[in-house]
Amino acid sequence: MEGEGGAPAMRYLLRLLPGLLFAASTWAADADDLAFNRDAFGASGWPLWSALTPFEEQTVSRFAQAEAGDPDALLALYLVASGDVRSQQEYETIRDRLYGQLPSSAGNRDGRQKGEALLKMMFERFLETGDGSDTLSGYDAGQSQLSAIFQSGRYNCISSSLLYIVMARQVGLEANGVILPSHAFVDITLPDGEIVSVETTSPRGFGVEHNRAWFERTDEAWFRERDLDMPRYEDYEARQRVSAATLGLENMWNQHAASLPYPDRMRLAELQAHLQPDNLQAQMNRMIYYSREAAWLDEQGETATQRRFMRQTAAWREHVANLLERSSIPPDEAFMGLWYWLEIQRAAVLIEDHTPHEGAMRVMDVLEALSPSVNDARTIRHNAHVALDEYVQRIVDHSLLDDAGPVIDRLPAVCGMAALCQQALARLYSGLAAIDWEEGEWSAVIEHFRAYLDIAGSSEFVPAIQQNMEGAWLNWAEQNWYDEYRDQAMERLQRCMTELEQAERCRERLEAYRAAY
Repeated sequence: MEGEGGAPAMRYLLRLLPGLLFAASTWAADADDLAFNRDAFGASGWPLWSALTPFEEQTVSRFAQAEAGDPDALLALYLVASGDVRSQQEYETIRDRLYGQLPSSAGNRDGRQKGEALLKMMFERFLETGDGSDTLSGYDAGQSQLSAIFQSGRYNCISSSLLYIVMARQVGLEANGVILPSHAFVDITLPDGEIVSVETTSPRGFGVEHNRAWFERTDEAWFRERDLDMPRYEDYEARQRVSAATLGLENMWNQHAASLPYPDRMRLAELQAHLQPDNLQAQMNRMIYYSREAAWLDEQGETATQRRFMRQTAAWREHVANLLERSSIPPDEAFMGLWYWLEIQRAAVLIEDHTPHEGAMRVMDVLEALSPSVNDARTIRHNAHVALDEYVQRIVDHSLLDDAGPVIDRLPAVCGMAALCQQALARLYSGLAAIDWEEGEWSAVIEHFRAYLDIAGSSEFVPAIQQNMEGAWLNWAEQNWYDEYRDQAMERLQRCMTELEQAERCRERLEAYRAAY
């Protein structure tokens, strides 16, 4: 391409590879699940994206009281965990119904007597038992919502445990949860320190001794009729004894959550992770939803909402980063895959949101840390290269190259020979060259192209860069020629032919100069 006066003009690199889009992760959700209004999202004072009702916000604020065993705070937490109780009025209706059935005075009964009487009362007044002859008529292995007990009387081990804990706490008994791989029950600590186990799916479950003999003599049918895997005594020995509040948090990721509308499931995953900040599994569940949010908003072109989402959850991101640094047990490949995937999405927003250099540095951090064994490693790497290409386009188009030094220094090492990243490098060095091209600084222009060719290997962008480099030699020679530095002009063309395998224009120009000289 020739410019005015016969001077070759720079052939700027175009976007040579089509379809540079972020690829979805393996955790992608159905589009129908994600198509809901988010106008009220991101308004919480905590780093939570989901919209919370005043009742839910109050429940989160009172979590310390729930941890201390306050029955009102525990009941609110358990109902929030149900996913379908979202107002103070709904909570008060259930609370008044529950407390109205409890004895106003504990009388002279000791802790054991009170606990046993409460279990019988729970079956008589709240759980479905048919005509009384079939105590499992209301049992439903998948019914883990406390709220549903007050609607249908149906229950499973976790929902009945939650109900029993609130009742026990309300009458002054210290009740907490016990979790096995497929089962849950309650432990009561009596004033003298004795611990009494309560199997809340049976009216005769008070005071069960879970010793080896119990597991050996208990008929497998007891577990089968409750749709539970037959546990071993070793499972019991490895049980988790958890606080009453923790049992409620664990219930946020239980059977009923799968049947809730998608926004409700995401809200519960967020709340569980927020209230269990050091629980890596809870953080992973939260990341699953956040990765879907990021992908959906990107696909829909919801740039403003995407930025709002990333800003609202930034403090959570910093928390997880710190958690990873201090964790003595490395997270698995699935966790790290989600983390890196979301980090690239977050970096892409930074690149578009006036902090491109920070975003690019985060992308390169991921590329340097990414192991091939991490889930979705190829997709993450692809998205990282797309983000770097977008970064280069942005800093070139908006003349932000002056502050890009730290990124430029690291970029060649992290790119390797990946096509998308090589495109970013070619675009970057062309952008640097373009600045000096406008000023006629041909030596600097050629040095930029030379720097790219030194690292490009067999990249498909080499021919375009070589043609631009040849144009720079031609312009430099022509400038010397017009300034009557004839020998220098021909020397430039000779060097052009030496450095470039294909330099036909330089050869033709040199022959013309020699003929004229």
